[in-house]
Amino acid sequence: MNVNINEPMAVMTETTTTTESFDSHAGHGDERGCNRKFAMLPADFNSALATVKNQKFDDTRLKTAKQITEANCLSAAQIVKIAEIFGFEESKLDYAKFAYTHCTERENYFKLNNIFNFSSSVDELTAYIQSQN
Repeated sequence: MNVNINEPMAVMTETTTTTESFDSHAGHGDERGCNRKFAMLPADFNSALATVKNQKFDDTRLKTAKQITEANCLSAAQIVKIAEIFGFEESKLDYAKFAYTHCTERENYFKLNNIFNFSSSVDELTAYIQSQN
């Protein structure tokens, strides 16, 4: 237990290694948005989801969902759960596009394809994602 206390150089080396590791990713786009960061904790997400559900109209739900998403990082599954609340395809697509940069696991964003009723929405989301990369 006293190893870190008695060996301050080991702590410094560890910090330096961490900094170097972070710097080695600079310029590769990993820092943009929420990619590879942590998603909302389940309790916080459930509260946020309930807030979106409690809104009476799709446009108010969309504004509320965007407000929550802007302030947090979300997993693909969390984004799906929010998007499923919307009654209109257009709202789902609008939200899915907005939430992309706030997703912690963009490699799993394909999961959102299942929320759409029309293949044209899937195509539009795919084109949007490609334009962001």
